[in-house]
Amino acid sequence: MERHGGRQGRNSPDEGPDFFIWNYLAEQEAEADSRRAVNARLGELSRQTAAVAEALDGQLSAFLSQLRALGAGAAALQTLAEKTAFYEMTAGLRERGEWIPPFAEILQALCVQRGGPCAPRDVEAAFRAQTPMFREEGVLTPGECGKFWAALFPLLPASPRCAGEGYPPALFGLFELAEALEADFAGDGGASPGLYECFAAHHRCHCLLHPDTAALKDAVRRQDFSAFPFTDVYRDLLTASFPEPGRWWSCEALAGMDAEALLAAVYQKDAALSVRMWRLLLDTADGRLGDFAAADGLVGLEIAGHCSRVRAWDCEGRFDPILDELERDSRFARQLYQSASIRGYPESLLVVCCARGRTALMARLRALLGSSPYLAGLRPNGLPRWMRALPEREP
Repeated sequence: MERHGGRQGRNSPDEGPDFFIWNYLAEQEAEADSRRAVNARLGELSRQTAAVAEALDGQLSAFLSQLRALGAGAAALQTLAEKTAFYEMTAGLRERGEWIPPFAEILQALCVQRGGPCAPRDVEAAFRAQTPMFREEGVLTPGECGKFWAALFPLLPASPRCAGEGYPPALFGLFELAEALEADFAGDGGASPGLYECFAAHHRCHCLLHPDTAALKDAVRRQDFSAFPFTDVYRDLLTASFPEPGRWWSCEALAGMDAEALLAAVYQKDAALSVRMWRLLLDTADGRLGDFAAADGLVGLEIAGHCSRVRAWDCEGRFDPILDELERDSRFARQLYQSASIRGYPESLLVVCCARGRTALMARLRALLGSSPYLAGLRPNGLPRWMRALPEREP
């Protein structure tokens, strides 16, 4: 029987009693196809996520391998290293500006794969806050040094000028791998400034403010500086022994000073403190002041600025703190006037005494100088002619 223009058989999908059933089955089949496509895509994304997480796991393992090459095998330090790796990756996302789910899934997969140093929920919390993870442990900028990087200082040569040629290759490996982890997530956002430069600056600061004081004192006492080839041992002993320079100047400024420049800068702020600092060096090396090199390097320190014999007449009290200490402590006077070198202040201060009317002190210092075994061996007539012209006693 023909219906509707001669077509036979089943009702067409837009007519008859089977319309709703046919339409329902078609919709179900379309939904099933869509779910299969979604599941296939999710499966592919899951495989990709796992592959990326596995690659990052390899980088993190290499990071820990470089750490062990530095001689740092402690579990606590390795945990800090893992946290630093997660900081670098999430810091890259901060630079990228895209805290999107695929990146969260990669880091969560990495957490599960490694069993730490955090849980997937910690990654989720960081993404909600859009804040790098483990900043306290991993940050390394010109102004901040995280716990992990600071923990490496004791493993390195204790010298503030050892940056570059003084660092072991494994440390440069750590820098490169950490920067690569950040760059993987930063994309076109760009990574932060080089870790090496930041680390070297903080290491110099650490060495200046937290050196091995006992080793420095021993080096000054023996006048053997072979263990500190890159640094000014006198300056480092002073910054280690007196906290004021670290409060008054930055590490970068201190690193740019030698001992004499530091003492002169302190003298401008607190002359008595500068004299005490000078005395520390002299007292520590007291037994070696009979050696010309040691005496010349210590007695010759001009802590109140350069002063020739001619300029000494116009000192306007600038040297009074030194004269006061010479008058108070005979040991200090002996160190300056009976050492193997009288270059610098020992000569000028005699003129200062005369100009300041402190002739009694001048007479004492002249007597010490005149009986110096080192001066007697160098000058047959004892004192130089200009010194003999000075008053011998108080008028």
